[in-house]
Amino acid sequence: MASEAAAAAQEALRFGPNGVLNDMGAPAPAEPVAAAPAAPVMPSPPPRPFCAREMVFMSYKSLKPARKPWVYDKNKGKRVQWALERHSWVEEWSFVFSTDESSFEVRRPTHARFWRVEGERYSPTCLRPSFKSGRQSVMVWGGVSARSRPPLYRVKSSMQSDQYEEVLGDLVYHHGVAKFGSPGGAWLQEDLAPCHASKRSKAVKVDLGLNFLPWTGQIPDLCPIDNAWGELCRRLRERAVAPTNKEDLKQALCEEREAMPADLFTALAESIPRRVEAAIEAKGCGIKC
Repeated sequence: MASEAAAAAQEALRFGPNGVLNDMGAPAPAEPVAAAPAAPVMPSPPPRPFCAREMVFMSYKSLKPARKPWVYDKNKGKRVQWALERHSWVEEWSFVFSTDESSFEVRRPTHARFWRVEGERYSPTCLRPSFKSGRQSVMVWGGVSARSRPPLYRVKSSMQSDQYEEVLGDLVYHHGVAKFGSPGGAWLQEDLAPCHASKRSKAVKVDLGLNFLPWTGQIPDLCPIDNAWGELCRRLRERAVAPTNKEDLKQALCEEREAMPADLFTALAESIPRRVEAAIEAKGCGIKC
């Protein structure tokens, strides 16, 4: 057994690990073993200050995102089509009467502390009022045109067809006669809310002889009344004494609306051609109002 093991060892030394002799009679070298591929080394991200400096160098700024209603793809084409149909309008926009509803809230003061003198602890300007029912709001209907604006109409709860019928007969009709010469002298612009698009409301508009501007979904930035609501909200916040209940809020809304200059509404009407052009260039996406 020992002699057989020694012979096997001698044979391995003679022929090499592969058991093959090369051309010179020497054992052939062992075949190299392929090494496993090394894992790719991912570069580490640059430090954040470096990224910020590079973004500033490329004229980027870190700003808050603009808040705009999202426009779905199916409505982008409708927006462009609506704008193209009225691309040539200029003077026609002075005969458009934009209407809509908006809700305003009785806001609680956000000041943590007040500067006051002794004896003013319970002064209305130094109070942080609390309400049992929590949120208190008032919904109103309003309209704007290049010529004037009718008084606000306080909506009970939410606008329904019966209330909107009253608005059409008492406010829209008389505003058209007084400012445009006839009920159909202006284009009535309204959104597609159920109370506006119901069969009952459409029948009333036909009976009153009103002309309504064709509308489509998701084009509030082409309607100037949203800017009027924003200006009214800004004026409401700047009042020295904030409204503390619904009646005070309604009174404050009427006062601030009457104080808004007529030039504002003329400027809003003159801005619509620019908005129409911007909507076409943006291919239906949101635009600056």
